[in-house]
Amino acid sequence: KYHLTPLFTALCLCVSATAMAEEISVSTTEEFRAAVGGANPGDVILMQAGTYRLDAKLNLNRAGESNAPITIRAASDQAPLIESNTVEALNISAPHWTLENLHFVGVCQNHSSCEHALHIVRAADHTTVRGCTFQNFNAQIKGNGEPGGENGAYIYPDDVLIEGSEFFNDTVRETSNPVTPIDIVGGRRWVVRANFIHDHAKGQGNNISYAAFFKGNSRDGIFERNLI
Repeated sequence: KYHLTPLFTALCLCVSATAMAEEISVSTTEEFRAAVGGANPGDVILMQAGTYRLDAKLNLNRAGESNAPITIRAASDQAPLIESNTVEALNISAPHWTLENLHFVGVCQNHSSCEHALHIVRAADHTTVRGCTFQNFNAQIKGNGEPGGENGAYIYPDDVLIEGSEFFNDTVRETSNPVTPIDIVGGRRWVVRANFIHDHAKGQGNNISYAAFFKGNSRDGIFERNLI
């Protein structure tokens, strides 16, 4: 008999994940939803220029791998426009997703109805957000834990990177909900770096708007070189 060594087994698994990876071009909302719903480690979803309307949240719940993340990126220099007419556009609950050069815009008539472009929760460790634009949401990126551990313990996403992105609103947000473009509750080792956060204001309730924060027992986070 032949026995596989641990190193060879790991190499086989790595090759297997890479071999399964695909580059998937999408140009409609339906194609985008299908690509996300069937994504495998290493897949790259290329969004062609155009407008993608989300009237219900899109769940990113298929896991990538450390050596084979699942990537969603613009197919060209023209960023695709992802319109959100729902409370949250993308709900990320699995690890190793990368989003690059996308433009999210909230289009809800009621400002309280467009909360998040990205809701990063549970086991969404090693999520990367790079070079994106976030426009017209209350908390463009929200990170927090959800029950799912032993005895209902909360699971928090760790090691998330948000860099080189822009966050803003066209008008004062007419809501009493929290207006904080980057709102991180819990989680470890988040890095928020080199972003541009501007034009965020809350028109109801206590009228207080924070640009960004780590709170709720979040630990070892880095907030650096951001322009507010």
